[in-house]
Amino acid sequence: MNKIQTRIEESARQQRALADLSDHALDGGDLAALMPTLTELIAKTLAVEFCKVLELSPGKDNLLLRAGFGWRAGTVGKATEPAGTGSPAGYTLLCDQPVITEDLRTESRFSVPPLLLNHGIISGMSVRIGRSDQPFGVLGVHSSVSRTFSKDDVRFLQIAANVLSQMMEKKHALEEVRRKTIWIERLIETTQDAVISIDRRGCVVLFNAAAERIFGYARDEIVGQKVNMLMAEPYATEHDGYIEHYEKTGEARAIGRIRTVTAKRKNGELFPIELSVTEIAEDQNVQYCAFIRDVSEKARLQAQLVENERLIAIGTTAAKIGHELANPLNGMGLTIQLLEQRLNKQWSTVDPQITSTLNRLRNEVSRLNTLLAQFRSLARREKIDFQRTTLTALVREAIEIEMPRYAESGIEVECSFPSNLPTLTVDIDKMKQVILNLTKNAAEAMAGGGKISITASASESEIVLEISDTGIGIPAGINIFEPFFTTKPLGTGIGLSIVQQIVNAHGGSVSYRSEHGKGTTFTITLPQR
Repeated sequence: MNKIQTRIEESARQQRALADLSDHALDGGDLAALMPTLTELIAKTLAVEFCKVLELSPGKDNLLLRAGFGWRAGTVGKATEPAGTGSPAGYTLLCDQPVITEDLRTESRFSVPPLLLNHGIISGMSVRIGRSDQPFGVLGVHSSVSRTFSKDDVRFLQIAANVLSQMMEKKHALEEVRRKTIWIERLIETTQDAVISIDRRGCVVLFNAAAERIFGYARDEIVGQKVNMLMAEPYATEHDGYIEHYEKTGEARAIGRIRTVTAKRKNGELFPIELSVTEIAEDQNVQYCAFIRDVSEKARLQAQLVENERLIAIGTTAAKIGHELANPLNGMGLTIQLLEQRLNKQWSTVDPQITSTLNRLRNEVSRLNTLLAQFRSLARREKIDFQRTTLTALVREAIEIEMPRYAESGIEVECSFPSNLPTLTVDIDKMKQVILNLTKNAAEAMAGGGKISITASASESEIVLEISDTGIGIPAGINIFEPFFTTKPLGTGIGLSIVQQIVNAHGGSVSYRSEHGKGTTFTITLPQR
């Protein structure tokens, strides 16, 4: 009884420790700062003196003690272990499975490195951190006394390594997003700014080429006109009074400072700008010169960074949920099959109520498996396999399997593509998934039948695909791309998030316009490559 009680207590302690590790993973704190705490937690949970996180070098010839618990001062960050058979850690990477050693003194599979000899290590256990094709390194625990590790101990260490792997992947993903964002922001900052000069009356006297590009006016259209026409309200109305007040009092609101305000393009579009104004005196004349930067892209990138960080956190959670649900669902499905087989063997006629119940159970398991697949799709950062194809072929292959069902539902599908539409470079399977998801959504919005229209157009740099329906429309004021948000009674709220994820991975964008009771149009814009 004492042994059983001890095992129960050890299992409970390990479960609590894994919960703590998962909490740290979801918190998204600084991984380097967390490592001492995490390795101490692992060591104390397994009742050993030492824990280590070894990082595989770029040359893959040794492993650096990146973090640890129990080691002598100055060891962490400097000590190394050989790769290959030169150490238990290297051997772990070679055989790609947990390596357990009860007594290093009798070990013949690998050599014992100085790090372990100098600390009097006798027993130990090591597992890989990261994918087998691209490991980060090894998580190991050691004891200076002979120790037998149980299957639960091995399982605990493996799960701890998986949690560390998720934390590292998240950290690397965030760093990659930040690097890309910084690169784009620097590119924006070095782009030529608009330079506009006005006289004391507020009329434009200088309008450079960058200003033409940003505002959409030709130089001849704007020179001599009031600068107010480039401003949104209330700036347009207040500007003349501001100049008059400044020239009377010398009190400046914009001069000498960088301000973020709203400007207006020729087509009426409002957009944010950074505005820096300086005063220029020429003899008796006073002019004002403005340096203007279009920051609408910068604002979008900042929002995208926040969104990407949020999606990474959601993806980590989705992966954890998917892992926990997969095995029980498989077991439930097999159990239903066995029940049906036994019932059919024992009775020639099965009670319709039992058959109905089993059908409902099978349908629910199938629905949960579909949801699980979507969870995993949302969590994965999959590689994009670019191939050349045509939009016509993509659409045809994506919807042909659903066409009979659409016809039965009274839904007409109409495709209209120009004959000179260029080929495009995309991941064919993933873009077919995008088209299929959007057409299915369109069909579900037309319960009583209707029409799906698929059209395309192209410019020198982009290809645009539009999928329209005549359904009920989308309510205003909601974010339909928000993961797990849905307006459908049986929806999962993941389909459109996956659509956005795939399109963004292609460097494109997806948007929609909708009118209640009149339908919805989704627009996918892809760059030409």
